[in-house]
Amino acid sequence: GWRLLRLAPRRAWLVREAGQSPPEVSVADTVLVDQSHGRVRVSVEGSVVEAVMARLVPLDIRARSCPVGTVASTPMHHVGITVERWDTFGFDLYLPRSFARALLHEIHAAARAAAKG
Repeated sequence: GWRLLRLAPRRAWLVREAGQSPPEVSVADTVLVDQSHGRVRVSVEGSVVEAVMARLVPLDIRARSCPVGTVASTPMHHVGITVERWDTFGFDLYLPRSFARALLHEIHAAARAAAKG
């Protein structure tokens, strides 16, 4: 389905699953711009997801400070990303496509370190 991520006043992302067509928009001051060529969505989930995220971003991502539905822009290894908490044990990271491979390496390293404790 579709999800609306509020990034700032009067600025939001309408996120869709692959293969879905954009919705028809009738609001006069609304503009839809396809960002799929510039961003990669990576899901990070599991029982140690908070430990993984704590190694990646300078945010308090514990459930009491970052409840389900929270969206934030933050740096990850000096690259601006957007983070969405969609479940108690799940986050989506929206990475700039040009940095995705390097950031995936960092995500894997953080997951390995968190799994070791």
